Amino acid sequence: TSILISVFGTLLLLIIIISFYFDLLKTDKIINLKRHLPIYISFGVLVFSLCDTPLSIFSHYFKAINQNYVILKTNILLGVNIIMYGTFIIGFIACAKDTKKPEELN
Repeated sequence: TSILISVFGTLLLLIIIISFYFDLLKTDKIINLKRHLPIYISFGVLVFSLCDTPLSIFSHYFKAINQNYVILKTNILLGVNIIMYGTFIIGFIACAKDTKKPEELN
């Protein structure tokens, strides 16, 4: 992939998420952010995108010859993936509605 596409994609994503946050400040949803799933998803995607883009810029160093960069990129991607998917999981759990169990319906 082109580095230019990755950088412009990250900038576009950053602009969209920041405008989402500013629009959220204008509504009453700011009161109960713990129950708003797009907050969790936008935060996870934003962190992943901001950490992955610099790695993709220097991706031509990702060769078996340069073991330091390979280890660094692997560790950063592992950590960022854990943060992103952990944020998604926390968001899904926090935003889950209380549902009755099937045995309680009768």
